[in-house]
Amino acid sequence: MTVEDFGGRRTVSAEELLVVVGDYALVDEAGEQTGRIESVGQEGLSVVVTISRDGDALGVTFEPEAQVTIEPFDGGKAPVVP
Repeated sequence: MTVEDFGGRRTVSAEELLVVVGDYALVDEAGEQTGRIESVGQEGLSVVVTISRDGDALGVTFEPEAQVTIEPFDGGKAPVVP
């Protein structure tokens, strides 16, 4: 399941998000959290992830085989150490 694992950061397929348990945040290509994962569902063949960022809820859609990076959500309290 894990392609890389640095400080709790993992790269998984979007499809695997359907079974991830716990508080996680999506991480963008720059290594910054894009928001806390609130819910994950499936719409047709796509995986739909709802994230909260600054009080707003945003929906993000991925193909099932897309690689996404997640890390434990701690509210920005602890740094991720590579």
